[in-house]
Amino acid sequence: MIRDYYDLHSSPEEETIAKIIEFAEKLELAGICIAIPAEKKEDLDAAAKEIADIDTEIDILLGAKISAENPEIMRKKIEKLRDCVDLIIIVGGDVAINRAACENPKVDILSHPSSNRKDSGMDHVMMALAAKNKVAIELNFKSVLMSYSKIRVHVLSHQQEIVNLANHANAMVIVASGAKSIWDMRAGRELATLAVMCGMDREKAVNTASDVPKSIVDRVRNIKDKNSVMPGVKVLEK
Repeated sequence: MIRDYYDLHSSPEEETIAKIIEFAEKLELAGICIAIPAEKKEDLDAAAKEIADIDTEIDILLGAKISAENPEIMRKKIEKLRDCVDLIIIVGGDVAINRAACENPKVDILSHPSSNRKDSGMDHVMMALAAKNKVAIELNFKSVLMSYSKIRVHVLSHQQEIVNLANHANAMVIVASGAKSIWDMRAGRELATLAVMCGMDREKAVNTASDVPKSIVDRVRNIKDKNSVMPGVKVLEK
């Protein structure tokens, strides 16, 4: 079976966007999200212009990567940027931020929910909210790649707990590279191996880098389609 693989979190801090896209083509990815830290709208506008000038067969999405001190600031940033980008990615870690992200249907991805924590940063209530609001929980490949020894053990343990909670709540889980340079990027099946390491069976693991992110991309495209009335309903042009 031929799969389309996606990487919905790549932050080109050490490369140009064009270089990231070029390498994504070599990895045979079907789509990639360029996640820009959402501190300045001008940075998002510049990234959008750069993406528009790139000639590629890959589906390129623009994401706003939002960090916030508290849920209220997070919500304000989401409201400001939701219509400017394809995906909203929340950088988690703080439990209040994690929960607020899971409660908000305008959020697409919660990244790093266990950042700087001694636990996964998630519980069954938050995971149920994420499932209800279609917020995908990210397993970040780079966080494993760049850790070592006991730290890597803790990172994997937290991500395994996320997978277990997501399985019980039927919540979406994706694996993304979190790449800052081409050296952090991985092909789709390599990304999926992280989900296997976290206890998923092979089929579900492959879905975290293919069917699940594709469903997110399709939903975003449908919402942004000017002929879309509601999910599954469109006005057909004559």
